[in-house]
Amino acid sequence: MTVENIDRKHVLRNKLIANYLYDIYSPRSPQSWGAGTGITKMRRLMCEHGLAEPVFEELGSFFAVTFYGSGEKILDLIPEEGVVDLRVLGLNERQIEALRLMVNEGRELSNKEYRETFGISRPTAARDLSKLVETGWVQGIGKGRSLRYAAR
Repeated sequence: MTVENIDRKHVLRNKLIANYLYDIYSPRSPQSWGAGTGITKMRRLMCEHGLAEPVFEELGSFFAVTFYGSGEKILDLIPEEGVVDLRVLGLNERQIEALRLMVNEGRELSNKEYRETFGISRPTAARDLSKLVETGWVQGIGKGRSLRYAAR
């Protein structure tokens, strides 16, 4: 493994621990439950928070990682009271935009309107809308073909 392929080459660092956790928590193989995805996720999250990507250095038989903080803007990373980061709740960009349309513009969306707005399949729309209902911020109104989704 090198600095150049550290985020593309997925290797279990400690197979004993990975297998132990697999036996306890997962019905799937260790490779399928995220082994090797931490660096990619870390880079994405740092970028989302306006931080510089970490710098990886190869130092003989190990790596060193330098993380850059926000410096003087550290308090900007603390969310305002009452403000929720919707990504932390597991909402995707479509769901966040749909919630914005419902809350800010007072729109109601059917499954069909959701599909057409975001160019997705019926099952994907159904999953997205169900997740929005689970958050408690969206409610289903009506039944069957007349079912619409609106902000609570």
